[in-house]
Amino acid sequence: MLIRDLGIGGQAHKKIDVAVIQGGFEIISKPWVGEVSFHSVWTFHQAAGNGTDAPREVFISIFMDEDMIMAEPLNHNQRLDHNWWLFGMMPRKVCDLPLSPVVWSRDMGM
Repeated sequence: MLIRDLGIGGQAHKKIDVAVIQGGFEIISKPWVGEVSFHSVWTFHQAAGNGTDAPREVFISIFMDEDMIMAEPLNHNQRLDHNWWLFGMMPRKVCDLPLSPVVWSRDMGM
C-alpha cells in the first residue's frame, strides 16, 4: 500500500500504524539520546512529537539516484517541502539544485 499523499501528524501516524500491523511487520521503538537512524526512504518511519520545551534538532541527508524526477506535491506539507528544499522546482524535472545537487553521475565514471 502506497500512502504517499499522507500529511504529517496524528492521522498519518494512525494510518502507518495500521499498515504496519496489517503487514505483520515488527515494530522497533527504542529511542536513545543521540540516536542515529539509517534507513531507506521506503521504510515506514516516524518520530513522536517533542514533548519538551527544548528544541529538537535533526540532521537529514537524503541520497537519490541522479535521474530522480520531482513528483507533483500531493498535500500541504509536500508543497512546503517542495518550496523550501527544491525552491519550487517544476515537477517531472531531475532534482539537481543547490540543496540537492547531483554529486556523482554515471557519466563521471569511477
